[in-house]
Amino acid sequence: MVECPDLFPVAEPGVEEGRLGYASGPASGAVRHVLKLSVMNTTQDYYAVGRYDDVVDTFVPEVDAERNADDCRTWRRFDYGHVYASKSFFDSSKNRRVLWAWANESDSQDNDIARGWSGVQVHPPVNF
Repeated sequence: MVECPDLFPVAEPGVEEGRLGYASGPASGAVRHVLKLSVMNTTQDYYAVGRYDDVVDTFVPEVDAERNADDCRTWRRFDYGHVYASKSFFDSSKNRRVLWAWANESDSQDNDIARGWSGVQVHPPVNF
């Protein structure tokens, strides 16, 4: 089972959009997209770069020989630590994509119960 899907456009390499890789406008073949998924049984986030077609509402990942387009668990990992269930939004005032996520605990279940909590919501540092 997958959860927390996140699909967003990114500019083609070498294309100047002025927004740090963010591509504005409608989805089309001229823009690449990133699809990020959280896989529950691995508690990991995976992503693929590909093309989203607005007309037929289809995402086609660009995968290499090592990865299977049909199995997102073979896609690139978003994080090799404890980040899970990440989501993002584009902050137009600062021209950046902001990501927040859940960080899983690595303690034992007994420690989690004794403490009364497990995991923490993480977000990027705030700069004023």
